[in-house]
Amino acid sequence: MDLKLFVTEFADSKKEIERGLKSKTEQVILHLFKLYLMPDNESRNHWMREIANFLNSVSLLSGKNKFPISKQIYEWTYDKYQDVITNTTYIRKMTYDIIDDYGVDISKSYSQICDEFDRICENYFKWLSNELSQSGFVSRREIFDKLNELI
Repeated sequence: MDLKLFVTEFADSKKEIERGLKSKTEQVILHLFKLYLMPDNESRNHWMREIANFLNSVSLLSGKNKFPISKQIYEWTYDKYQDVITNTTYIRKMTYDIIDDYGVDISKSYSQICDEFDRICENYFKWLSNELSQSGFVSRREIFDKLNELI
């Protein structure tokens, strides 16, 4: 098999990459939220594995044989959701689901949760976007290290 043909087979259009990244981002955010609200929960490692499995790679851009730049990846991921993460009504309802599912007490205000969680997401997705733009793939170990640093 010709190497050029092989590399091109993994290339996708901007729209396809954007659609794929956007669809995975919501699940990453939900698991980041669980980590943030319950950092000592026994499911911590499971949630981190889920985050790593949902979004750890990006395809080459069709016709360019390059990965999307960091700014594009960020715009196609967290930038699409940041407005709801900074909305206290949205966060309050997300928090209700966590409380109902896990029976935890949350002592922070919703405004504080919005600010802190937005900062975590922003840092994580900027880091992830940068890593993916350079190599197209991030290892589980790198993701775990970053999550442990942030949360």
